[in-house]
Amino acid sequence: MSNSCGFRSHLGGKPVYCARCEAVVWGAKKMLVITRREGEEVVIGDPKNPIGVVRIASVKGERVRIAFEFPREIEIHRREIADQIIDVKAETPSDVIGEIKPVATVSAR
Repeated sequence: MSNSCGFRSHLGGKPVYCARCEAVVWGAKKMLVITRREGEEVVIGDPKNPIGVVRIASVKGERVRIAFEFPREIEIHRREIADQIIDVKAETPSDVIGEIKPVATVSAR
């Protein structure tokens, strides 16, 4: 089985960078790798009606500031925060606050 560019070694257990399709591929998942300069943007979704825009706000040494322009209902998290949210949700029991126990039946006199 091959990737959209026809490169067969995309599939497997380790991430592979493919220069032909400029993507990092891990199994069936794919990550586009592109180069952007300060002030340049990436449009997410349909270019006529994008879901959002990612902008390179500034580059200072090894630090890159990224601006995200998305609707408020779309959550955006740094990876370490997303991992914490996942961990907290896994530790937190479901929406059950307590248990309702049946009342002992009282015999009629």
